[in-house]
Amino acid sequence: MRVLLLLLLIGTPTAADEAVRFLDQVCIQGFTKTTMPKGEATRFCACVRDDVVSRLSNEQRRTLSAAQEDLARGRTPSAERLVSTGVRDLVVAGQARCEAAFYPPSAPINIVSGPLQLTLRCEEESRQPQAFVYRSGMALLSKAEQRNLDQRMLKGNFDPEYAKVTTVIDGRAPKTENWEIDLTGEIVSPQNSAQFIDQLRAAATMSLSIERGVKREAGTFQVRGKIPSRWAPCGGVSH
Repeated sequence: MRVLLLLLLIGTPTAADEAVRFLDQVCIQGFTKTTMPKGEATRFCACVRDDVVSRLSNEQRRTLSAAQEDLARGRTPSAERLVSTGVRDLVVAGQARCEAAFYPPSAPINIVSGPLQLTLRCEEESRQPQAFVYRSGMALLSKAEQRNLDQRMLKGNFDPEYAKVTTVIDGRAPKTENWEIDLTGEIVSPQNSAQFIDQLRAAATMSLSIERGVKREAGTFQVRGKIPSRWAPCGGVSH
């Protein structure tokens, strides 16, 4: 959700009361294109509005006043000036603080298919969505491969090993990709977890097969209704 970046192209008047009205107006207008309920959008926009208004310097108020005047006269406000005076950074930081306060990371989702478990969560270090499939004892890496991987890492080579994974979502055409194998050999994860999670949001089923050498694993996950529409693994606003 980057709707508040619209502020960078528009601006806000000088007086505090005008700034409040303008920030509210632009923020709410941006949310009309999302599925966020009006009441929730109003509360979130009030948070961002109060955060930004309380931090505006006199120069930033003058910059926003000029931008609002440009808008009123049918001209395009200067995006360069909004950036150079720090208004852009102020808006982005305010949005981030409000997202962290209103939308902390969602709880992980675990979906089981026989011995396989699909997990959707937030990766703690990168703060990015993560999806992976786990099976205890899957052993996609032999002991020799694990030793070689350890030795490579000691030399600064962190290139992973991969398994061939084929997914079929709702019976559509199969998609085959290389998924990364973790150090234990029991977990595989797609190279673009965020995209994979988005594909599952509206799906009913996801069939998956994992291949590496002679190793084979397969399962079908029932995902309908398992991912709430507003679930956001790493927090923030989900559409």
